[in-house]
Amino acid sequence: MIKLDAASLRQLLSKVAAAPSLRAHAKTYVEKPVCTRTGSTDKNIQLHRSVLNELGYDLDSRFTILDFGCGDGKRVCQYRAAGFNAFGVDIKLDTRNDFLRLIPTDKQYRIPFDDRTFDFVYSEQVLEHVQDYPAALSEVARVLKPDGFSLHIFPSKYRLLEPHVFVPLGGIIREYPWLLFWAWLGIRNSFQKGLKYKDAADLNYDYLKTATCYLSAKKIRNYLLVHFRNITLAERYFIKHSYGRARHVYPFVRVLPFIPALYGLLHTRVLFFSKDTFGSDSVR
Repeated sequence: MIKLDAASLRQLLSKVAAAPSLRAHAKTYVEKPVCTRTGSTDKNIQLHRSVLNELGYDLDSRFTILDFGCGDGKRVCQYRAAGFNAFGVDIKLDTRNDFLRLIPTDKQYRIPFDDRTFDFVYSEQVLEHVQDYPAALSEVARVLKPDGFSLHIFPSKYRLLEPHVFVPLGGIIREYPWLLFWAWLGIRNSFQKGLKYKDAADLNYDYLKTATCYLSAKKIRNYLLVHFRNITLAERYFIKHSYGRARHVYPFVRVLPFIPALYGLLHTRVLFFSKDTFGSDSVR
């Protein structure tokens, strides 16, 4: 047995504490969060399940699932709490562990999982941030199993109020004078309270130019067709099963069948695609 006196022990402990690799490890990997099931867990999963069922697909509890652009990992925890084998990836993560993994940005874009890992890949409020659609969709196709499928919910380019900076028509009009005008009128998001209007306009201009990429449905479809054939816009089913305000619109859909298309154009896109050929290509 090796014996250490007090001075030697203090010296050894100081070297361990100073080791850069250990410091980096401590910052990068933290104890797994405890995933508990709540009412919101059931609602979020049920919304996905209901939309998928309308399209002829089942969300099996044995599935391996990926949250593409998972943010803080809350939805991953919801799925895991419900018994699913769920994982999340993002280009920025405050918490990293074995089921929340970082997509490296300092080299070739790659989802950090093996080929054909996932039965189901989904995202919420993510595709409007993707800067390189071909690379992102190629990776989603790579990690999906041959019979895998994918569901993505994201704001439309033509949404009347851009959901990140709260500027009217901010997905279309990004010119600085337009952003300055609305900042002067007092428009701020939750991170800009108390900022001078010019500072808020500067932040909004930079954010919209560098952190958003609003594409038309036609452009998205063209990128998808490289890897997928069964492509559907599913706003009708999202409205029908939504637990938010959208569900109040559904009673009018049968009378006014253009409502889902209008909802997708002016508010929220709900995009489904799969690697099989079941169904039909119905992207507008």
